[in-house]
Amino acid sequence: WQRDLSVSQDRIGDVLRSQGNLPAALDAFRASLDIRERLAKSDPGNAGWQRDLSVSQDRIGDVLRSQGNLPAALDAFRASLDIAERLAKSDPGNAGWQRDLATSFERLGGLSLRRDEPAEAREAYKAALEIYEALTIRNPGDAPSRLNSVVPHWRLADIDPEGSRGHLEAALVVLRPLAAAGHLDAMRLGWLSQIEEAWRRLPGAGQGVDGQPKNIA
Repeated sequence: WQRDLSVSQDRIGDVLRSQGNLPAALDAFRASLDIRERLAKSDPGNAGWQRDLSVSQDRIGDVLRSQGNLPAALDAFRASLDIAERLAKSDPGNAGWQRDLATSFERLGGLSLRRDEPAEAREAYKAALEIYEALTIRNPGDAPSRLNSVVPHWRLADIDPEGSRGHLEAALVVLRPLAAAGHLDAMRLGWLSQIEEAWRRLPGAGQGVDGQPKNIA
């Protein structure tokens, strides 16, 4: 029942955030966090409650980032990352927890870009990408990890000009077959358009991502 109450607070916070009422959303998410902190302390071995705590920190960090309070957002994202790292280490075979950890690194990467810290952003996105790549090596059929790898590739292409071509082409190798099969939603189709446009602007972009001459216009 306590956890149900925290979920209700989260839902209220989500609606308030969508309405643009960030202070009230933050209050709701912090109320949820208070409950989850009590639950997590009462049973530290309950992995589900630990993950709930990580999710609450992410929600709070997202609102603080939107409010421009980047130092406080960083604290929240780091708290979430600490939990995600513990869970991932406790069960390396749990692909969901590994993806949670990668997502935490992506949040830190995005925040580092907002803070004009490209070196920190690069390390965070590389860490996320390493997780996704390890998951797909372990299970080539892991479609979520392949799709999730697109964002760190895309961001690293912006941060690291020397590696831009490789990162953009890796992203296109994932997105193009899914688009051709009609498996991309509108948001990810937008990603594809933007990444292809970035790829076209590279020197020598007349070569296709498969290494053969190709007109992608």
